[in-house]
Amino acid sequence: MGADLNRGLLEFADSKPLGERGIYWLKIHLANKMGKDKLSMEERLEYVNSNIDLILRCAADPLKHREWTEFEDCW
Repeated sequence: MGADLNRGLLEFADSKPLGERGIYWLKIHLANKMGKDKLSMEERLEYVNSNIDLILRCAADPLKHREWTEFEDCW
């Protein structure tokens, strides 16, 4: 597959909505990337939900809001 950075550059031809399970797994993956992979699944969801403002702020302007660089696996 390659490194995360390389995989992030892939473009998928046929998009489709994530759906409820897709959002669940996206949040779990995000928590893992933020260094919370030792928490239970429920605790990971709670962590992401409680930090959603920070996450969205960093996603909207990653050069201005550089808090994401402090996460365990920021790439």
